[in-house]
Amino acid sequence: MAVTKSSPVRKPIAEVRKENEELHKKIEALENGGYCYMCGKHKAKTNFYQNTDPNIKSGITGICKDCAKNIACRYDEKTGEYLGCTKESVMEALTYIDKPFLVNLWDAAYYELQDETTPAQNKRKTIWGNYIKNVSIALYNGLRWKDSDIFTGNYYAGSLDKALSSEEEEEIQRDRKERQKELAVEYKKNREDVIKLYHYDPFEYEAEEDKPIMYAQVSNMCNTSDESEDDVIKLNSIISIVKLSVQVEKNNREISRLQNEALNDRNISAIKSLTSVNKDMNNSIINLAKESKLSKGSSGTSTKGTNTWTGKVKILKEMKLREEEVNAFEVETCKGMQQVAELSDAAIIKQIGLDENDYSDMLIEQRNLITKIRKDKNLAEERMRILYRENVDLKRLLEKNAIKIDKNLESNYLFAPEKSKEVEADESDS
Repeated sequence: MAVTKSSPVRKPIAEVRKENEELHKKIEALENGGYCYMCGKHKAKTNFYQNTDPNIKSGITGICKDCAKNIACRYDEKTGEYLGCTKESVMEALTYIDKPFLVNLWDAAYYELQDETTPAQNKRKTIWGNYIKNVSIALYNGLRWKDSDIFTGNYYAGSLDKALSSEEEEEIQRDRKERQKELAVEYKKNREDVIKLYHYDPFEYEAEEDKPIMYAQVSNMCNTSDESEDDVIKLNSIISIVKLSVQVEKNNREISRLQNEALNDRNISAIKSLTSVNKDMNNSIINLAKESKLSKGSSGTSTKGTNTWTGKVKILKEMKLREEEVNAFEVETCKGMQQVAELSDAAIIKQIGLDENDYSDMLIEQRNLITKIRKDKNLAEERMRILYRENVDLKRLLEKNAIKIDKNLESNYLFAPEKSKEVEADESDS
């Protein structure tokens, strides 16, 4: 069977010309554009920053402007929002486009953003916009990332997670150095105290970064424990507790780091393991504190409630101070305390929601209470009258014998009415 060959279909000249023009346009677009290796898109050269490195023939940066902005301004793909520029994010973007990080340009971009007098047409919305505008001028042509100030050796980068000027960074650095000096003095003092107490350095082989907090904790625990200096078991327990506490804190930091990363099976397993270890260590710390009577609950010196009003009054009463008795009565019976008590009672009654039967029972109870209080009041007044008469007689005896007293009950306003009555009675008797 013979096979016949079909001749190819010829396209019209107009169609061929059109396809040719489209191919020329694509070639021209490729020649006049660039490929962003970060987003994987081909874009016009106007969407890229200019690369002034003479060895780069394309004359454009490796990533486009949008990708560089997303890095510098920290674009969040989940929320679709920019989290804002930091020094670290701007540096990262500059490494991708091979531009230098210069301190004077950073400060200029920072203050330009803060300056309200900057014309609107010259002002950018972000530090990144201001910085890239300044670094793109002809003065800095040919400078690359390797020419950044951070490689000079005498530049303090400061807080990379923030966007601060060099002046603010220097001020922070000065404050940090002052704090370090203070901590160094405190560290030296605590170390000397611990060595003096133990007669050796218990943390000689510990990590240097852990020693300051270890010495501080031992010094604090020994100061709060009255008998720790003479108890070898307590001293050894304190060392064990401090070492365990430092290790627990390290584990907590590692757990936080793992939680901030992607939660895969490996990280979840590590977190569970560290949590279990911390639980065992905390139990060991509690047991050691109880056995050595280092905790407040087991030492018999609990101070619960001592900082309250009732606790302070109790301490003063135990000291048997005469001024405390009068002052405590004045405070408890002042108008402010009465108003607080009335508001508290009103709130309690409103919350309880009493009915008629409850009110009847309350009236009966109040009647009985009033009767009892009236009897106690009459008895107290009679006792006070007798005691006041004796006090007046004693005062006269002291005056007769030329014995001076500066403080007496007559200086208190509570006895003013009774005083006047007693004086009138004495004058009428004489």
